[in-house]
Amino acid sequence: DNPSLDAGFLSTINLELTKKLESAGPFEPGQTGIQFTLTPKNTGAMDSLGNWTVVEVPPAGMTITDMSGTGYTCVVASLTCTNSKPLAAGATANAITVTATLDADASYNTKYTNVAYVRPAGGDLAETKPLGTPPAAGTDTSGTATDNDSMASLTTVKMVSIGDYAWYDDNRNGVQDGT
Repeated sequence: DNPSLDAGFLSTINLELTKKLESAGPFEPGQTGIQFTLTPKNTGAMDSLGNWTVVEVPPAGMTITDMSGTGYTCVVASLTCTNSKPLAAGATANAITVTATLDADASYNTKYTNVAYVRPAGGDLAETKPLGTPPAAGTDTSGTATDNDSMASLTTVKMVSIGDYAWYDDNRNGVQDGT
């Protein structure tokens, strides 16, 4: 399966992942339908094996409610989407759409960092930038040495509302009265 093995060339794959927050804020506790797009890519010199997997790592206070993408078998319970087909060298795979809900008791004015990573199939070639230990929930992946993990953050805000009723103060005395 590896034609370069006999020639003595070093062959690698390099699975990358980009994650983008698609929903526009403001975000508040209890909000549903928050969408992210995850896009895997292989920038390595060789095709990856099939059965590579994208894994979601949501922060505390966020629940993943749906994961889907053409060509993937997604299981929300395990927060995974697996593609049984090899990912060709230089190719970008179909995007995965992830839908999340902020828990009703999520904190206001808090940054929630949703992380994901892509991992090769067991027994695949070495990656150019191997993941090593998968990122923990809330990890800022912008400073990591690997490119197969990615994050998207959102910040909750406390919504403001006007209560009671408003009136026009004809006599400008600041009191609700007949005039």
